[in-house]
Amino acid sequence: MNSSTQISKLADYSRSHIRWGAEAIASKKARPRSSLSQITKLQPETA
Repeated sequence: MNSSTQISKLADYSRSHIRWGAEAIASKKARPRSSLSQITKLQPETA
């Protein structure tokens, strides 16, 4: 009984951790894209 509850807690933790990791990766992928678009917008003005 105790081991099964520990496994379920671990499964919930891993599920939430994977979800958080996926969100973090998505935000990291989105951030460079937005900063890159800002740089390309600024380039014509400086050039």
